Amino acid sequence: MAIGRPFFRIYRPMITDNIFCKYVLDTRYANDRSMLCRAYKILEADLKKLFEYIEPSDDNIQTYSHKIYELLLRASTEFESNCRRILEANGYNMANRLDITHYYKINQATKLSEYEVYIDIWHPQRKTIRPFAQWQTNHTLTWYQGYNASKHNRQVNFSEANIDNLIQAMAGVYAILYAQFGVYSFNPYQEINMVEDNTNGSIYSGESVFSIKPPSWTDDEKYNFDWDDLKNSTNPIERFIFN
Repeated sequence: MAIGRPFFRIYRPMITDNIFCKYVLDTRYANDRSMLCRAYKILEADLKKLFEYIEPSDDNIQTYSHKIYELLLRASTEFESNCRRILEANGYNMANRLDITHYYKINQATKLSEYEVYIDIWHPQRKTIRPFAQWQTNHTLTWYQGYNASKHNRQVNFSEANIDNLIQAMAGVYAILYAQFGVYSFNPYQEINMVEDNTNGSIYSGESVFSIKPPSWTDDEKYNFDWDDLKNSTNPIERFIFN
């Protein structure tokens, strides 16, 4: 049986296969969509600027620098911020200091481990990134470990601030935004801009370096409600209970 109310900050398609799910725009669902998406857009603008100096190519995957270090820290902390907001909105115990073992729990509600993100401009061919693939088996994320290593001991681990870890982190932020807001994560200034399915089933915005392929959901995992009716009820949104 499909789910009759949306969970806070957890996007899932409707059983009708309608990707334009208006519930994500309700401020009770999340009141900071625009802010989070603008923060990402600023990050991506800086990534595009970086690609004017470092070619997005397999040859440069281990290139590291102070600018890459700066962007890696910003992207990784943005990922952390999104994780905390998801957990807090769903009533997770925030008393203890959160770390990756807590963020990992979000996967059970979002299937982040199944998301694929693509960079079409990559050389010699389109690059596929699965920023959370390791979450299929454990809480480890190699790019997140690289972020922590370079942040806490840059003198020894500066090389961890490389292009590979950076694009993984950026793709991670892109995916976690989509996991909350669906296609409404593409444009922070309006509800939505032009979004299309391309030949491999991914979804893209013409302004982005990335395109994204969300996970598949069974009918039992999808939402099934009429938001125009449900939004007027006393508790139209419910909490997801994280184990």
